[in-house]
Amino acid sequence: MSNDLVYKRNWWERNWKWFLAVIVLALGIWLFLISVANTNSIDVVQAYSENALYENALAKVNTNDEAISILGNLEPLDQLAILEGSAKYSTDKQRIETTVRIKGSKAKGKMDISAFKKGNNWQYEKINIRINSTKEVISIVK
Repeated sequence: MSNDLVYKRNWWERNWKWFLAVIVLALGIWLFLISVANTNSIDVVQAYSENALYENALAKVNTNDEAISILGNLEPLDQLAILEGSAKYSTDKQRIETTVRIKGSKAKGKMDISAFKKGNNWQYEKINIRINSTKEVISIVK
């Protein structure tokens, strides 16, 4: 008896449906992640170039006695702190809501900034410091 009539299907013929399903699922997940990440990443990159926004806000924090007594001497913001933070610009790029980490000699926290651009300068509507260890919030600009 000869086995010449038995046809054995190759891997592609047996598994093409699974392969296609995995590709479609991976593509869907990739598109979702790109759409979610893209909105904030563009704003964070733009905020990265706004040195004056963060430096002036930190200078205001350094004049607040309550913040200095809790945080201690504040370290200058490094560029990584801005990239790790979050930023959301208005559609005309004249307003920003941003959060960055700050570190003092006594404690660490987050600085929340809400500001708008007037000419070439930033006007602060709100600067809050959230202390990590105590969950206390210090309002620098209200």
